[in-house]
Amino acid sequence: VYRAGYRLNSAYSSTLAATTDKPLTAQQIAELKSANEELRATIARLEATQTELQQKNQTLEAAYRQLEQKLQHLQAVRDDDDRGEG
Repeated sequence: VYRAGYRLNSAYSSTLAATTDKPLTAQQIAELKSANEELRATIARLEATQTELQQKNQTLEAAYRQLEQKLQHLQAVRDDDDRGEG
């Protein structure tokens, strides 16, 4: 496990390649390196998306708290008005 939440697929593990009887060909090594870079780029994009979503979530939570406060205020005003009429 490299990072929290990420577990490498054993098919891409260097230890798996090292346990085979035959050494890897240059093409296989190039393919593995290419796949590795692709995975790293995907992880970087996912992390950026995660950060963006966390920020949006914080914004939404703040907006929700503001709406709750406004609702409580309106309910308090309405309750005061109801008491004044009786």
